[in-house]
Amino acid sequence: ELGRLDPDAIEQVRNDVRPDPRDPDELHDLLMTVVGLRPEDDWHPWFEELVAQQRAVVVNTSGVILWCAVERRPALELTFPDSTVRPDYSSPIAAPGIDRDAAVAEMLRGHLEYMGPSTTADLALATALPESDVELAIIRLENEGFVFRGHFTSADGPEEFCARRILTRIHVLTQQRLRREIEPVTAQDFMRFLIRWQHLAPGTLR
Repeated sequence: ELGRLDPDAIEQVRNDVRPDPRDPDELHDLLMTVVGLRPEDDWHPWFEELVAQQRAVVVNTSGVILWCAVERRPALELTFPDSTVRPDYSSPIAAPGIDRDAAVAEMLRGHLEYMGPSTTADLALATALPESDVELAIIRLENEGFVFRGHFTSADGPEEFCARRILTRIHVLTQQRLRREIEPVTAQDFMRFLIRWQHLAPGTLR
């Protein structure tokens, strides 16, 4: 019971880490981190601006659309070999010397930076990756110490995965809540209680 994470702390951290770009440059930074991102209506004008500047492309993989920074195009094409890219802008940097498994893990790492405790299904939905790829990438990230697995949201719920830094923040908030619950009262409040408990205060006499 004492080791259980506070649901309010989980929700607060989820809100804190959720992406909230304020301009095209911040959206580009986000795309560099997550590698591929499902479109967001509110950010569409900024994305169109990035495309016009040849800084972003649209990747279509099996009918799923992903936004991608042009620098991340080689990694995303490695992750989804059958994808098509429009417009056909080339990356200004050399393709990374990694294999597909490493590219998949890098994409998953980027998304976990902005998500709280998430199931395999949650991660597959966010990344458009098959759940089998997600599971293999999770093992790789666990071995690196980047991600932890557990039943964070509910003891009876499905297994979840969470980035180390985010889980640390949730633990800190949970501990703060527990400390507030057992915080000692001030001496002044304690004296008021004693006076009332001993029926010495006006209106408490028997």
